[in-house]
Amino acid sequence: MNTETKQYVVFGLLVTFGVLGRILLVDYPNFAPITALAIFGAAFLPNKRMAYAIPLGAMLVSDLFIGLYDGIWMTYLAYAAVVAVSLPIFKQKVSAPRVLGATTLGAVVFFVISNLGVWLTGVFNPSMALYAADLSGLVMCYEMALAFYRDHPTILGDVLFAGVLFGAYAWYKESQTSQTQVA
Repeated sequence: MNTETKQYVVFGLLVTFGVLGRILLVDYPNFAPITALAIFGAAFLPNKRMAYAIPLGAMLVSDLFIGLYDGIWMTYLAYAAVVAVSLPIFKQKVSAPRVLGATTLGAVVFFVISNLGVWLTGVFNPSMALYAADLSGLVMCYEMALAFYRDHPTILGDVLFAGVLFGAYAWYKESQTSQTQVA
């Protein structure tokens, strides 16, 4: 299998993992592999456009099944931002502390941007407003988001799925090294 074909196979597998994770875990808010996919792509994929395309592709396909919603663009922007902030973390090397750091930062970035999107949806579409279109409404939005986050800790899913992806990749690389040494 040539390199380009391998890249497409990896792309398809990772997008499928993200789609299935979101669809099968739809009853567990914000417990999904998308942030982990964004971080994994930033760490390992040589084609950085693919690092963005994997989480966004998984979101798009799964949203077609789960349903579209107001403010979707901010959710997609949040995942693109997770890739962007993760790229420099892995520029020199990949390590467990860097993965944990990127995962934590990714959860914070997603929290800030996605909840800003909740507030902005109401600012630009007053009929959808959950909060006042002023600073007090923005503060209230983040206060309510913290309460939601306490009950549905996004970071637990992010850490779990990052562990699965990075662990599976490390196992795969190790098995490839073992096979090469045997041959």
